[in-house]
Amino acid sequence: MDNMPGMDMPSPDQDTKAEGPAVGPHGMLIVGEETIYVSQLPMWMRPHNFQVVLEVTFMGHDQPQARYVDDRKTTGTRLYTLNPREKWDIRELAPSGPQRLPSRSSFRATIWRNHFESHPVTHPGQRFMIAQDAEVHVENVVYFQELHPRGPGLQDLEYLLFGKGAELFLAHVITQPPDFDQVLSVQVGNHQFTDEDLLQGVRVVFPRRVNTISNKIKEGEQLLGKVQVQVVGQDASGSVDLTVGAGIELYFETEDLADPNNMSM
Repeated sequence: MDNMPGMDMPSPDQDTKAEGPAVGPHGMLIVGEETIYVSQLPMWMRPHNFQVVLEVTFMGHDQPQARYVDDRKTTGTRLYTLNPREKWDIRELAPSGPQRLPSRSSFRATIWRNHFESHPVTHPGQRFMIAQDAEVHVENVVYFQELHPRGPGLQDLEYLLFGKGAELFLAHVITQPPDFDQVLSVQVGNHQFTDEDLLQGVRVVFPRRVNTISNKIKEGEQLLGKVQVQVVGQDASGSVDLTVGAGIELYFETEDLADPNNMSM
């Protein structure tokens, strides 16, 4: 995907060796039922300064994926998370080579309904353990971006479209503080995306909608975005309109991405 004209956007899959190790317990959001995706819960400080979206499969003797999907369908809960059972370097998930394979293909984690940490104000749901020792197998790295508080920002609101079939999601592209992490379910029109098109996600820009927290996409909102698509029969891309119908807001967080210079210790 090419950058939209006039946008100063960070490039995903950038060199991850510049700032050294990023070893830690990397908690993640879980979305999806037919296909499972996890999204790293980012902060500006090392080792959490990465925005990462993965397609995964949950494996284990107690059928963790079936238990998660069943719980989601039964309870209607929006927020599900996981916390790894060990510390490791998140840069091991960076795609490399022509097949974009990460050096780490799996990790073990506990799967929770609601947030695995206590956030009574921003994420008040009571946590409930779904599976204690699931193997999270990485099927595909959709997006991998190291975050820098002083890096370039975005003029207009921008999201990453990912998913398969009719199960589609938008994740807000995080760039510089103060920023926000948001994931919503969506429906799109005007253009048909194949599963292959969405393997590394598609960047959707919403022109003339300034990239601020107050301008985030709202549930039920109908929008018109712009995407870059390959022109059939040509070695070129062009901009097309994309109608977007916002569904459920599955996650929204601002405190972890506030200006680090204004955060109290």
